[in-house]
Amino acid sequence: MEAEHKQTFAEEVRAWEAAHKAHNPARIHLVDCSGDGARPRGMFTIGVESAPFTVHYPDNYPNHRPAAKFFVSSPAAETLAVWTDSVNSFADSTAGLTAARLLDTAAALFVKPSAYPLEYSDPLRQSLQIEDVKTFEEASPDVSKKLFEQFKALRKADPDRLGFTVELNGDNLYEWTVSMGDFDPKTPLGADLDAYEDTYGSNRVELSLRFPAEYPRVPPFVRVVRPRLQYLTGNVTFGGSLCLKLLTQEGWQQNTTIEGLVNQIRATLLEHGARVDLKARKEYSEEEARVAFAKLNRLRQSGQIELGGYEQRLECVPPAFTEQWALEASGSVMLPTSAVDEMGRLAQSNPLIVEVKTAKEQKVYASVAGFIPGISMCMPYWMMKNLGIVESEPVRVRAVTLPTVTSIKLQPHATEFSDLPESASFIKNGLVRLAVVAQGDTIFLSDENHKFYFDVLEVKPQPVSAVVGDQHEMTLEVTPPVQISETERAKAKQATSEAKALKRKEAAAAQEKEKEKEKEKEQEKEKEKVVSKPAAAPTAAPTAASGEKAVQKETNKCWICAKRIGLLGIKCRCGYVFCSKHRYPDQHSCSFDYKDKNYRPINLVKVVGNKGLQNR
Repeated sequence: MEAEHKQTFAEEVRAWEAAHKAHNPARIHLVDCSGDGARPRGMFTIGVESAPFTVHYPDNYPNHRPAAKFFVSSPAAETLAVWTDSVNSFADSTAGLTAARLLDTAAALFVKPSAYPLEYSDPLRQSLQIEDVKTFEEASPDVSKKLFEQFKALRKADPDRLGFTVELNGDNLYEWTVSMGDFDPKTPLGADLDAYEDTYGSNRVELSLRFPAEYPRVPPFVRVVRPRLQYLTGNVTFGGSLCLKLLTQEGWQQNTTIEGLVNQIRATLLEHGARVDLKARKEYSEEEARVAFAKLNRLRQSGQIELGGYEQRLECVPPAFTEQWALEASGSVMLPTSAVDEMGRLAQSNPLIVEVKTAKEQKVYASVAGFIPGISMCMPYWMMKNLGIVESEPVRVRAVTLPTVTSIKLQPHATEFSDLPESASFIKNGLVRLAVVAQGDTIFLSDENHKFYFDVLEVKPQPVSAVVGDQHEMTLEVTPPVQISETERAKAKQATSEAKALKRKEAAAAQEKEKEKEKEKEQEKEKEKVVSKPAAAPTAAPTAASGEKAVQKETNKCWICAKRIGLLGIKCRCGYVFCSKHRYPDQHSCSFDYKDKNYRPINLVKVVGNKGLQNR
């Protein structure tokens, strides 16, 4: 049993050495694992000078008592005293410690003792590299400690209670991956996720969290990774960033926990009717999420736009309120007649451009298509959805002057756009009706037969530019759609179904194999029971063919079962040698007659006082 525990420890250490063969900055190597003493141990060397140290591991490792601990010692007390103390402190404070994890921590403490605080070792999963340690140098120890404490608490918590799981991106404590599940199938999002699982094999919403060095004074950058959601649902932009005030500098609260933040995101998705885009398989990229987030926070420089002289606060209504139905297919607005005189005094080129800003600092740019009676401004409903406003909500309107667009890069949402004939003409005609394009926006273009959404990836010469007249000199680039075709979707669904069927088959085979093993164990037990039962009748000794007593020539074998017995055979008075099982007279039909033989009477002795022994 002791040899098995030594072998287990040695195999685990050799596996650790093999995993760190390409990158072992601490140069830890196993020298011997004999464990010839009161306590099992392994002999190692560490560092360039191959300083020796010993790891004393618990008895019966890995099935040792919980109270039993690892202990590290070294004869090189001058150079390794602080290091061994740190490793032993870690071993004493860590439950369920393994040899591999002990060596991970020992290597990290040896390479970078100051930049790798002991209390931060727990969240790093297995292999520790020098690059991983640098993470703690980029921020203050207090920030790292707060993140570590929250990560450790979430990892220890029950995932069924939380409704999500957390993982580190690689081994970086400042980049987390959150996987949310357990959505109610009765909700639109839960039903969509079940359908998404049938096609793509996953029914969870995955988030990416990046923590800045100033956390918790500055909020983390949070985005959806997968799946893609339908446009303008769940308060998620087309780039995957979250339209949530809590994630802005103005709305962020320093005492917000990560668990509370994730729960708030879940509630926002459900409250705002998040729906999965079942036609889109592509994940959100970090680049498009950051562009969309910059758009939400209006990070463009105000100096790029020349302001006019008109600025008013107006109520916004959709075309249905004013029966201006043609306005819905454009990117224009209609101002109240009170603005005619003031807009007419502005020396602006055609078309007139205004900037519309909401109370939440969301902006959009539009051309002025005309004027209507009253005090309200009429805006296309799709534009109101982009701004996240409802009818009669007040907005700030001001006149601006924009440069003419020279280059634009678009990405259609729907794959059906690829089948549209003369797609370039469709886009250019739609842009002229739109009048203004802004980088990071999502625009709506249509004609009598087609309606498509596009994501504006790039606009030149400035992020916000005007589309004026016939744009023959404008450079147009269209990237592949985000969504996939029905054929590709069917293939993905078929591949997912085959993968699930293969998993079920493997699980059934594994279950059948376990049953066979259990059956074999039962058969072995039955055999042992049969062997352990006493013989039903004594076995007769072999006899010579002539009726004379047979002679045993091979005295190193049992006369009954021919088992090799060597010098351990037992000779019976019948003249034959037997094994320990057949040595008894009733087990080999012994022919010796004890009754007919005369034996010398046994002299009985009697002790009488101090006179010694006396025969009776």
